[in-house]
Amino acid sequence: MTPSPAFQRDRLTLLSYALIASYIYFQSVLGPALPFLRQELSLSFGDAALHTSAMSLGVIVAGLVADRVVRRIGRSATLWSGGAGMVAGGALIMLGQHIVVTILGAFLIGAVGNWLINSANATLVDHHRERRAIALTESNIVASALSMAPPLLVGGLQSLGLSWRGALLLAILVFGLLALWGRTVPIPEATETKQKREDQDGKPKIGLPLIFWPFWLLTILLVAIEWTLIFWGAGFLNTVVGLPPEQASALMSSFILAMVIGRIGLSRLLLLFDSRQLLAASFGVQGLGFALFWLGQQPLLNVLGLFICGLGVSPQFPLALGLVTGVAPGLADRVTARLSFGVGLSVLVLPLVLGLLADELGLFRAFAVFIVMWLAAAILFARLAGHLPQHASA
Repeated sequence: MTPSPAFQRDRLTLLSYALIASYIYFQSVLGPALPFLRQELSLSFGDAALHTSAMSLGVIVAGLVADRVVRRIGRSATLWSGGAGMVAGGALIMLGQHIVVTILGAFLIGAVGNWLINSANATLVDHHRERRAIALTESNIVASALSMAPPLLVGGLQSLGLSWRGALLLAILVFGLLALWGRTVPIPEATETKQKREDQDGKPKIGLPLIFWPFWLLTILLVAIEWTLIFWGAGFLNTVVGLPPEQASALMSSFILAMVIGRIGLSRLLLLFDSRQLLAASFGVQGLGFALFWLGQQPLLNVLGLFICGLGVSPQFPLALGLVTGVAPGLADRVTARLSFGVGLSVLVLPLVLGLLADELGLFRAFAVFIVMWLAAAILFARLAGHLPQHASA
């Protein structure tokens, strides 16, 4: 058997990492900025929440149309158009003096800015092929690390008497410099495999294989698990564990830190182990962590469980993305678009569902939904693992 080629971090790879991280930064800055927007524009909590909903709705829209945009104007044009939409959305949030303007900005980041991250991920998949899991993991390391910057910058700039808007202005300027450098890097166009089937008229058409959809569901379940903890972890530490709100919010950084550490470790482990083995192990680590977080009788145990859970969550999305693109080779743009649709839908719906359950049952009991999703994902993965072709596990 021919050995896999060595992994190369060339200019295209580094550019893709930077572009993915820039999108995550623009997406992450909204949460810390909302309290200031709410105060300045005299918004209710419900009005402020509409910004997050608009961004999630935008991601859903992007998931429905992004691959069609790639086929019409090409991957390179889609990527940079997405960057322009992302910057425009950030500028509207930064400069908007009315809720309609700022909500439009959030929607643009989700709907058009998402073209950038879809195209960048698809580029990494096509460029690195058998080594795509390493590239996707490393890009997630960079993005996760950068996602910790917006809260620090927004709060820090405001406390220095400058403005939280500086966090967005800085991002826009940095992206402009990145675009100047990146425009000289050739972006390979999509190479969709002609996986054809016949429609009712007997005409061939391109489509995702049926096996893609169970893997799509697995990936969406894993994303839902991650966002359950991101959205409600601090609330659990405050309401159930009894920590002060400020302390509970600050301790959520342990979850993000664990994800960064876990993904750094994953990039090394992928050189030694198969993706399927690592994903299977992640369910065990995640289950142990959640048991401590949910059932711990001491705050130290709860926070330790949250950290361990972050280690278990950390490899799941990059590994699942590598696997799901492996079952639909040559269709990376379509795969990433459909995943964006699912991710946007889960992020839009999940917080509402868990919140409604918490209103009826209490937050402790509502968190049982995590167990349901964890079991469903683990069982689905166990059923699907045997259907993976060898190249899909890279």
